[in-house]
Amino acid sequence: MVRSDEVFRDARGLPVVNGAGAVKKIKKIGGEERELQRFISILVPSNSYQRNMPGDDDHLPYLGQMAMMEVDIDEDVLIDSEDLTSCFNLFRVPPKWSACFAFAKKVSARVFGGHRDEMVYVGMSVVPMGWINSVALMQTVVRSLVFTRSRVPEDSEVSKLKWFPSDDSISVVYLDSYDELRKVSKGYREVLSGEISHRHQRFVNTCNELKLPLNEGKRLVGAIYGSLQGGGFDGAAGVFEASPDKKVGLLTLAMTLMATGLATEFEIRHFVGKLIFTMAFRRPTMSFLETIFVDMRKAQSARGKVQLSKGGLEEIMISAILLPLMAMNLRAQMDREVTITDASPTGGGGAVSSSFKDVLDKLQHDGQRCHVCEGGYEKFGKFSCPAGCGVVLCSLSCIWNHRKGQCPRRDYTLPRFGERFAGPRARLTHEVARMGGFDVQERRLCSEPAS
Repeated sequence: MVRSDEVFRDARGLPVVNGAGAVKKIKKIGGEERELQRFISILVPSNSYQRNMPGDDDHLPYLGQMAMMEVDIDEDVLIDSEDLTSCFNLFRVPPKWSACFAFAKKVSARVFGGHRDEMVYVGMSVVPMGWINSVALMQTVVRSLVFTRSRVPEDSEVSKLKWFPSDDSISVVYLDSYDELRKVSKGYREVLSGEISHRHQRFVNTCNELKLPLNEGKRLVGAIYGSLQGGGFDGAAGVFEASPDKKVGLLTLAMTLMATGLATEFEIRHFVGKLIFTMAFRRPTMSFLETIFVDMRKAQSARGKVQLSKGGLEEIMISAILLPLMAMNLRAQMDREVTITDASPTGGGGAVSSSFKDVLDKLQHDGQRCHVCEGGYEKFGKFSCPAGCGVVLCSLSCIWNHRKGQCPRRDYTLPRFGERFAGPRARLTHEVARMGGFDVQERRLCSEPAS
């Protein structure tokens, strides 16, 4: 219950209240599928007054990262998965927060055991779906359950902020779920199949101790095939791709658009959104999408159905043709030869490399004195080699002498900056040189600015 004097108000004293909606949710209850409603808080008004909380949402894994998982010929992958039931409704927020999560429709306080004549707001007391900070908060909570309470090694985590784990057991934490992928020898797969891992058992124990309900319908224990981030993971084939139902739905949309040739902005956006999700399992397939976005913009302006362009229809057709190839082959081997040819129609030049260079094209430099003149940096400041060979220089003159002489990367082609009508001190040239990554054009300098 949120009383009128407790609700969050704007600078004019007006209450900032929210709306509500719902989406269909199919759940298994007692072995029977039932159609339920998932409550959604529409917190657009309240969100506009709030800042993003610092949380663990930066760690959310991206499914494209799984392409870095390498499964050897003699290995299979077992999947253990646990999913918290109605995760957002399991955790209570501080009572004062409910004042920001109040809904516009007032009800009688009698609903909460108060006086029937008092009208009050209803506020969320758990983490609202639709709140600007719900993802940051829930990812923080579940990571704490997995890595702190259950003592799962944090270096096994797939995260956008970390190198891909080298562990044979990989942890994927995504809001309400904890998935573990275990690489095992093919010979032991039959023995270990159906057996829960030690790490997952600790997580189950943690949830039981805290009375957090787990979704039995989504549980996987030592499974060879399972769902992961909206995709299907086949541990025997070593393939990660969009689930079959998602591919069938995408193909249906593509065939419909090609058959009618007409679409609204929503229909194009709906198709493209599903397509890009599927393409994430094979990133290079994204390269042919272009005209469909132009058609989307036209449909946005038209506010109705538009005729799809020839290029747009061709891109839809290509996406349907390439759909079977939109998958990650985790058993793909590294090619031991790198072949390169030029882009001319006749293939005028080519080269093959089968080994790496023994000597790296970087120099060891402690940076205490200028690498060229061995002077200090008091007058003009520090300039790193624009090609990144590792040395630090004290002036533009030393940069130019280094690039023409000892720089092991002198043949590297870099963007070149040239300043015109700048006067003798060339301040902008100095700033570009300090920034690094650019060669600056040689010029006669009467004097150089202080750093």
